[in-house]
Amino acid sequence: MNYSIIKELCRDNRMELPDLAKAIGMSVSGLYTTIKSGKMKVETLEKIAEVLNVSMGVLFLGVIGDFTNKKEIQVLHDHIKELEYQLEEKRELISFYKDKIQTITTEYIRG
Repeated sequence: MNYSIIKELCRDNRMELPDLAKAIGMSVSGLYTTIKSGKMKVETLEKIAEVLNVSMGVLFLGVIGDFTNKKEIQVLHDHIKELEYQLEEKRELISFYKDKIQTITTEYIRG
């Protein structure tokens, strides 16, 4: 969760962080701390999304604007594709390191 996204969404809804905190039943400092820590209950996210008139996906991805469900779904699919690409890169890197360890180990044993 990104503080600047929440702040921008508040601005779009003509409210300040204290207004949002009050609307969801939290103190301003509690809301700020929760946002900054990134540790937020699903119920709190749902309340924030409802008050700010956005989906929870918008809060997670930081995509701001007037989206239809179809557009939000596409954004989520694109995000998943990017994560899958990054995951594949990590798997290739792990495989490379494992091969390197095997080569070094074999050379050490022969050596």
